[in-house]
Amino acid sequence: MTGAAAAAPSTTSTTSTAATGAQDASAAVRAYWTPERMREAKPTAVPAGEHKTLAAKGKPGSKPAAAPAIRRPANLAPDEVPSRLGKIFYVDPWDNSNRSCDGNALNSASRILVITSASCAYSRAGHDWMRNWIFVPDTFRGSQPYGSFAAKQYIAFNAWVNDGSLNYDVAMVSTWNNQNNQRLVDAVGGDGLGWNWPRDMFVNSLGYSLQGFPSTCAGTTSALPDGRIQMPCAPVGGGKALGGPWLINIDPNTSLGTVDGVLSVTVNNGTIQSPYFTAEMKSMLDRIGSQT
Repeated sequence: MTGAAAAAPSTTSTTSTAATGAQDASAAVRAYWTPERMREAKPTAVPAGEHKTLAAKGKPGSKPAAAPAIRRPANLAPDEVPSRLGKIFYVDPWDNSNRSCDGNALNSASRILVITSASCAYSRAGHDWMRNWIFVPDTFRGSQPYGSFAAKQYIAFNAWVNDGSLNYDVAMVSTWNNQNNQRLVDAVGGDGLGWNWPRDMFVNSLGYSLQGFPSTCAGTTSALPDGRIQMPCAPVGGGKALGGPWLINIDPNTSLGTVDGVLSVTVNNGTIQSPYFTAEMKSMLDRIGSQT
């Protein structure tokens, strides 16, 4: 169902994409993910990668968030799970294992994007894009109040695909409509995207614990020597799953914010790490966000 990653080395500003099959294939993906398979899917562990020094270029910028356009159904998840946050399930082509990550709906012109860690979209061990990829927003204990959204197209940086650079451990995935023929952001809303913001911002890191419970951390980020960012976090429940959003500038009235990072690495000393979002992330959004 997926295409191949770009094989030739390229600059870090270049992205790799892959398209999945036709929309009718999304029904087969949903059928694959039975409740039992979802419960048994193992959290993804990010492989060791290179650390390339990354400097900020240009002024801070952001794309706006968007509220849902469809009336919210009865929310079966705890209040601390925003409707834009959800679980990702997929099959890793390296060993055909069922895996899970966190992801978040991202606003764009197409209103169909998920942002997550690149390690949740492209398997460096398997040298291919993940298979049977599906996003379930606002899920808790198997609930699917907004249905599920199968992958349509992936995009990731070649610096991750070819080199495993943790500075570029971020991906965006466009999705097919859910079972009710709703676009993702229409159904749940979507946070905005930020780039070139200071490395010492107050951030809310959202996601799920490795046991599937809501897990949030808030604090001020700081710079790592290679240019990535980190923040203190001692999540309960055995750590946090990869791929969840780091939000800045949250509107207290709507809870909508700006994604300025994604959880890429959890360190045993009680910190979590994210790529630093430069204008290259904006270029990624511009490239895939306008495609329907």
